[in-house]
Amino acid sequence: MNMPQQGRGPVCQSSGHRNLSVPSWLGGGPVLIASGLVVAIAGLMSVGGCSNKVCTGFEAPARPSDGLQQVADFGTNQVTGVAVSSAGRVFVNFPDWSGLSGVKSAMAVGEVMPDGSVLPYPDLDWNGLAESGGLMAASSGDAFVAQPRNSGVAMRDEGSESLFEDELDRPEPGILPGDRLVCVQSVYVDARDRLWILDTASPSFAGVQYVGGGPKLVEVDLRTNSVARVIRFDTNVAPFGAYLNDVRVDTADEVAFISDSGLGAIVVVDLVSQKSRRLLNQDPTTKADPTLLPMIGGRPFLSAETGKVPQIHSDGLALDTKNKILYWQSLTGDRLFGVDSRILSSRTVPAWQVANSVRELGTTCVSDGMLCDSFGDIYFTSLELNAVTRLQGGDARRALSSGNKQDWRNSLRIVGQSPRLGWPDSMSIGPVGPTGPQGTRQPGGEWLYVTTSQIHRMPAYGGSGAQRSEASNGAASDSMGYALYRI
Repeated sequence: MNMPQQGRGPVCQSSGHRNLSVPSWLGGGPVLIASGLVVAIAGLMSVGGCSNKVCTGFEAPARPSDGLQQVADFGTNQVTGVAVSSAGRVFVNFPDWSGLSGVKSAMAVGEVMPDGSVLPYPDLDWNGLAESGGLMAASSGDAFVAQPRNSGVAMRDEGSESLFEDELDRPEPGILPGDRLVCVQSVYVDARDRLWILDTASPSFAGVQYVGGGPKLVEVDLRTNSVARVIRFDTNVAPFGAYLNDVRVDTADEVAFISDSGLGAIVVVDLVSQKSRRLLNQDPTTKADPTLLPMIGGRPFLSAETGKVPQIHSDGLALDTKNKILYWQSLTGDRLFGVDSRILSSRTVPAWQVANSVRELGTTCVSDGMLCDSFGDIYFTSLELNAVTRLQGGDARRALSSGNKQDWRNSLRIVGQSPRLGWPDSMSIGPVGPTGPQGTRQPGGEWLYVTTSQIHRMPAYGGSGAQRSEASNGAASDSMGYALYRI
């Protein structure tokens, strides 16, 4: 095939009404066709070229021919978040959006097992399934009954100093009778291999509820498969209209950053004192762009009830832990913002100074999930392109330090694209897997895992439900619905 020249044409269009006409080479770089996936390796010239490690941006070499692989098909269970541990254990979550879709997911959080089935995690009680049991279709089309897990509480090692205040007493884990997962929006495994579950406690975006413990950040010890502690959010941090969306953790400073896509804000959580601050809640950098009309799945993304674009505020987060930068975007927006994460987590910097420190870095694309790798490169789930794209971290850092915003639409490079990536939602980078709870790290380098939540196909947004292709034997094959893939 004829290889196009690098850097020809935009990957994303500007804000406003969009008429996407994406060339076949999708933003530059040689392309390879593998299992219906178009993969563009940034910077790789048709002659000579760079190593796979440099070209892919992953921590270990990945073969260009690896392509898109389906890890699990979730049937009618609408998935959003994914988190992968250093051993290749894969965790996913299913928010309670039954009021919008009419379908109740079988569980809130699950672990994807080696056979593609999903086990409620960390146990049945937390998933509200202790009496009914949990059923989830495996990738083969078979069903299984969930097994209970260890329900003990693992206490954490207290050794870090609080960022917000000096404390005489350390807080207790805070696990209360009746605690359960109400509406989980995301899961995240940090650099210390701790699983964090973000429970927005707002089913179907109808407002924060305080049953089951309310909005909270739950830490799970992957060694014991038990909840280590629960950090709760009151109405000052999570008001009624909030929708806590994404979470990133800086293990060096023991700080968590959470986006609020319901009202627009960044929540900073001191993981030692378990105290939280709500910042930038009145700032335009955390708000949706009212002039933007996203074109997702070939049609405008509109509310079926109002006929208007849903105003979904600060959503995706990416944390560059090496350079101490937090990036974010609103979902109905295409502008990237960044700030020194130490300013956000400081005990002494006032809210007005935090706002003055945020910089707009420029135009990217309409995105839901974001992620930084160990090099500081930023990955976006590009909703209008059914793709995952990447921006070089050095470019973003230079824009942040100089204060000069850029148009990055010609700089984004396609990592993976396929019609199967209908509303690519969340991402995680980890080893090939899943390998199961007792599995060990397998060879194969680092992979990028991505979920498909098909939000644009929900009836609430004018859709008719997720599309699925069926094999001749009735089993799901290469799902066009709710699924988990890796690249």
